[in-house]
Amino acid sequence: IMNSIRKLIKFLIDIFLLNLSLTISIFLKYDQVQLTDRNINFFIYYNLSFCIIYFILKIYNNSWRFSGISEYTTLITLSVSTTLLSYMIRPFLKLDTKSSLYFEAFIIFTFLLILSRFLMFLTRMKGIIKKDLNQENVLIYGAGESGVLLVKESRINPNFPYRIIGFLDDNPNKIGGK
Repeated sequence: IMNSIRKLIKFLIDIFLLNLSLTISIFLKYDQVQLTDRNINFFIYYNLSFCIIYFILKIYNNSWRFSGISEYTTLITLSVSTTLLSYMIRPFLKLDTKSSLYFEAFIIFTFLLILSRFLMFLTRMKGIIKKDLNQENVLIYGAGESGVLLVKESRINPNFPYRIIGFLDDNPNKIGGK
């Protein structure tokens, strides 16, 4: 149940960031936040588009723990897809929202998504002092992506039960890598 609550909180944070970016976009466009029918519909359909794309891409499974290129690529894909879907349904719903609002919302939303993940990553990294927990020394078999993720986890998780002392790998190109 804790995992479901965390996923819901992450989803709500992303919804908040989306609506913040939409509000900023409207403010930048009109120098004020206008609550017109056009702008309310813009919010509704942009949020619906976001929810559809969010669940299609299964963003709720992203960890927020690591700020890797694959996570950032997924966030950009989310933002692009949400914007495109919102923009494409615009004529069918007879919305006369200015095209530039979509572009502004895209830029701001993408920035806020990436910034939120990066700040979360920094928060987890900052101030974590590893306690000497009588950790067992281990060697990781495989110096690939999974092994690197284990090292990252061991550095940011103060309760990680092992001290990683090295890697074993059958690829000679990985000898001496860091």
